[in-house]
Amino acid sequence: MAGEVGYVATGLKNVREAQVGDTITIADYFGAALVTLGELIGCDLAAYPNITRWLNNMKKLKSWPQVNEVFDGFKQHLKDQPFVAL
Repeated sequence: MAGEVGYVATGLKNVREAQVGDTITIADYFGAALVTLGELIGCDLAAYPNITRWLNNMKKLKSWPQVNEVFDGFKQHLKDQPFVAL
């Protein structure tokens, strides 16, 4: 998985706000949905600052809290669950 994440992180290094260009597109929403799934099992993206920066920009969207309310609740429910990492 590290190779795939590194590939995405490299692609995001020159991007200011969005995955593709300077404005948020459907690719950003789709990518954010996939990347945040890692939060459910405690994936640490600290080694990928470009992905972290981009995802933080997505989380600053006005609609983010409402759209992700159920997801965030589920994430809190799983917070102390042990997971096996490959």
